[in-house]
Amino acid sequence: MKAIQSEIIRVLKDENPTYAHPIKSCDLAKRLRVDPSYLRLQMAFLKGIVGVRRGKRGGYYLLTKDNISNH
Repeated sequence: MKAIQSEIIRVLKDENPTYAHPIKSCDLAKRLRVDPSYLRLQMAFLKGIVGVRRGKRGGYYLLTKDNISNH
């Protein structure tokens, strides 16, 4: 796992986003000081660990046993 991917997971743990209230890629990118498009590329490597909610109110959240079974 790359350092940026570990940092993404660390920030998601700190922020504790959920499917109902995910963190937007632009907000996560600002926190990590990276370009949002680079962040989205890195998310492909975190499939199964990080969930994605698409759409206007979309963003990212950590998958847990609870929200995997619900979504």
